[in-house]
Amino acid sequence: LGGDRVGIIAYAGKAYPLLPITTDYTASKLALTSASPDFIPTQGTALDQALEYSMGYFDPQSAASKVLVIMSDGEDHEDNWKEQLDKINEQKIQVLTIGLGTAQGAPIPERQGKSIVEFKRDEQNEVVITKLNEGILREIAQATNGQYVNGSNTNSTLKALTETISGLNKTEIEE
Repeated sequence: LGGDRVGIIAYAGKAYPLLPITTDYTASKLALTSASPDFIPTQGTALDQALEYSMGYFDPQSAASKVLVIMSDGEDHEDNWKEQLDKINEQKIQVLTIGLGTAQGAPIPERQGKSIVEFKRDEQNEVVITKLNEGILREIAQATNGQYVNGSNTNSTLKALTETISGLNKTEIEE
C-alpha cells in the first residue's frame, strides 16, 4: 500500500465502522483478523448502508483517487443500493467488487480458530445458505467505472486489487 490510507466497514444486515481511515496497516491487519460475523447481529446484505457509510470515509475535495473495495456474495433483497451510485460517482469513487461464494450456494461456516464448529442459522434455526449474485456486483462496478473480480481465486483477486491500487492518482497527506 505504501502510504495509502485504508478504512474498514463491516456489514451484513447493517453497516458498522470497523476501522476509521488510517495509514496504520498494523491496526488494519488486527481489525481484519479480529473481525467476526458476531460483530453484526443483523443478518442480510445491506449494500446500500455499506455504500452510504463508505462515502463518509473519503474527502470529496481531495484530488487523490478513491477506491472502495466491496467483498460480498452480492445477495441483496432490496434495490436500495442503486440510490447510492450517483453519490458515489459525484465523489469519483471507483468501486472494485469481489464476489465471494458460489452460484449454487453453500452454508456459512462458523469457526473456532481454524475449525468449523457449526453453520450459521437464522431465527427459525434453519441453516443459512448464501448464493453468489455476480449481477449486482458487476452492475455496481460498471456503474462506478470500477471492476468486478470473482474472488474464488486468491491470486487473481490480489492481482486485480494490486493493479487497481497501483494505478491510482496519489497525493500527499497532511497529518
